[in-house]
Amino acid sequence: MLYRSEQPVFVVPDAAESFAAERLLVPTDGSENAARALPHAAELSRIDGGHVDLLNVIDLAEAGGAFNAGGLSSEFVERLESRGREAVEDAAEELRGHNPDAEVRTAVERADAAGSVADRIRTYVEDEGVDAVVMGSHGRSNLRRTLLGSVASNVLRGVDVPVLVAVRDGQ
Repeated sequence: MLYRSEQPVFVVPDAAESFAAERLLVPTDGSENAARALPHAAELSRIDGGHVDLLNVIDLAEAGGAFNAGGLSSEFVERLESRGREAVEDAAEELRGHNPDAEVRTAVERADAAGSVADRIRTYVEDEGVDAVVMGSHGRSNLRRTLLGSVASNVLRGVDVPVLVAVRDGQ
């Protein structure tokens, strides 16, 4: 089972006709668990030219919690976006440390009001022509009750491209 693995797991859905690594997506929330995917993405990016998109998705509904009822202040949203930009820039620096030749693109996007982070990642994969996703098994919401992070689990079930899941220590 994936959640018991001590090694990264590469999942290829039936819909995937082949594996290409021309365009990789690494979703990141800036956490240590999300950063575990970066060395793997750097190595995979060497295969077909090294294009890596680093994506931070802001979930305003989750971030605002009970305070979201009257809407979130623009200052609060700007802080979230600033943290997102910092997360993808830090990830880009680390990725370039593993593969200086990688072409890196960063993006910070918001989850749709009715959607989730996983939905936004799925849409990004489709809209941007991503060949594979490389992600950590858990992010900041590292709830002990989950065997595999809910975002990773939902991405695995929702995309038609291969996904490499870098598991956390002691998973």
